[in-house]
Amino acid sequence: MWKNKDDSVITIQLSTYKTLIIIALVAFTVYTWHFFVNILVILYIAFLIASLLRQISLKIYNFLKQKIPLTLIQLLTFLSFIGLFFGLIINIASQLINQTVEFVSQIITTPNLEPLINNINHYISPFVDMTTVTNWITTFTTNLVNLQTPIQGAKWAINILPFTVFILLATWYLLIDFNNFLQNLTLLLPDDRDKNLVKHLFKQLDIQVGRWAKAQILLMFIIGIASFIVLSFLHVPYALLLATLAGLLEIIPNFGPTIAAIPAILAGLIFGGPVKAISVLIGYLLIQQLENNFLVPYIMGSIAGTHPLLTILLIMFGQAVMGPVGAILSIPVFITIVTLIKSYKEFDTIHYAKPDTKTT
Repeated sequence: MWKNKDDSVITIQLSTYKTLIIIALVAFTVYTWHFFVNILVILYIAFLIASLLRQISLKIYNFLKQKIPLTLIQLLTFLSFIGLFFGLIINIASQLINQTVEFVSQIITTPNLEPLINNINHYISPFVDMTTVTNWITTFTTNLVNLQTPIQGAKWAINILPFTVFILLATWYLLIDFNNFLQNLTLLLPDDRDKNLVKHLFKQLDIQVGRWAKAQILLMFIIGIASFIVLSFLHVPYALLLATLAGLLEIIPNFGPTIAAIPAILAGLIFGGPVKAISVLIGYLLIQQLENNFLVPYIMGSIAGTHPLLTILLIMFGQAVMGPVGAILSIPVFITIVTLIKSYKEFDTIHYAKPDTKTT
């Protein structure tokens, strides 16, 4: 069959245009990938905060026997969160920065510490490069020192201000207008079952993530206070810094308390000798026993029961993908994925078990 030459030319041109469009889309995706990932991280953080504040608001709402409108309670909770957040930054952050710089500087310049570091390096050198660790500590300390200057501090505040404002605005919208958010999210879905499925997944995720965030913050607060009491009782310098570190590292299951104990024991050894270091070790072991046997089962329950090996893998994967932020968010992201899978199976079971009943 004879084929028109013009048709062949048109076919080649269309194929070339499609190839160019695909290349342009791939290049655009690669170029904007970092931007979209940052947006997703910001929205996820806002969702975490909104879920937490919704849990707190509902607790207050039920405690007051529903005599005050829920929206007003949510507004007051949101404003209290903003005040607490910025109050901690203004009043405590500068003290923590000063103590961190002093603490790291004194550790680095301690003459008796070099043999200990050499012994540690002998055992962990196949796994960890101590030169890299030392360089990281030096860089971290230098950045903190620079942050103490007004100009650098102002630059840092200006850099994070847009992200902070965006997170707060997104948190407010997800807190106050969550139902409309779900409604708008499902507008483009043609099937009612798909719409109900999306709503079910997000509502279950909101409940589970909110419970995890509430329990995690309560646990961090209790461990931070307990560590501060122990360190203050033993007269260990930089108790506020070390206790804050212990509280923050509670976000890492299984290994956070162990990591937090290392600088505290080191501070006891340097500033008080072996007896004080052993006393700090005993104090932290008592706190861990209290946490593992009473606090975690009562506060966390089965919300985030991750195996230690899985915890390591999740943190390493998060660190490799997004750095420190990825390491911090690795556990809640894992909880999010598990919750979505369980909720999907639950919805599917209900849907097929009761085909005539619509899920609301």
